[in-house]
Amino acid sequence: MVRRKVRECLERSGHPRPGSRILVAMSGGKDSFATAYGLAELSDEFDWEVVGAHVVVRVDGREIGAWDVVREQAERLGIEVKRLEPEKDVMEAKEEMRARKVCYACRTLRRIELGRLAEEQGFDYIALGHTLDDAAATVLLSLLSGYKRIKLLGYVGSWREGPRLLRPLVRCPEEVTRSLYERLGVRVVETEKVCPFAGEGLRREVEEFLDEVERRIPNVKGNVVGTALRTLSAGGRR
Repeated sequence: MVRRKVRECLERSGHPRPGSRILVAMSGGKDSFATAYGLAELSDEFDWEVVGAHVVVRVDGREIGAWDVVREQAERLGIEVKRLEPEKDVMEAKEEMRARKVCYACRTLRRIELGRLAEEQGFDYIALGHTLDDAAATVLLSLLSGYKRIKLLGYVGSWREGPRLLRPLVRCPEEVTRSLYERLGVRVVETEKVCPFAGEGLRREVEEFLDEVERRIPNVKGNVVGTALRTLSAGGRR
């Protein structure tokens, strides 16, 4: 199923191109593992070079990451994985950015490290483990937060002038990524078990709400994303 979703991404978006170098952001969780798995499974067919990268940040001097788990996952997939460590502590970066949330500063530091490595070593894509659940939550969160426009995660995004962002599983429900690691017996970590700030904020409430609705109305997350796509597309034609 995961391999089929990656192939679907290629068929719908034209990405990743054959012969590309792909850097996968691996957190140690089930979704990023599934992303690396799907790309690695098709790497011979499309001549992709798939490499993992794990960013270990420091929060008040304490390392936040799951390097041992990510290394095990990479060995299972037969891919290289790189360990990245930002120079700045997350709390220091938060003050410099004047960010309201720790998660924003942490996410920014991770993106900077991934982007720097990708640009220095000539990767064509940075692959992220965003799923259909993430995409639906992003749509709803943008409405509830009063953003000027609906935010929507797509298969491919931009990354300054360097590599493209790639989300090959953005139309794949999390139940699929969960069943993959359970079937393979791969060790994964939950963000809540690693980071003391995980699970805070409106996003978690939105995710829990969507989970509850999905239990009563199957495919509601896909409907949320599909409606947002059609709405944005119609708005562009006016």
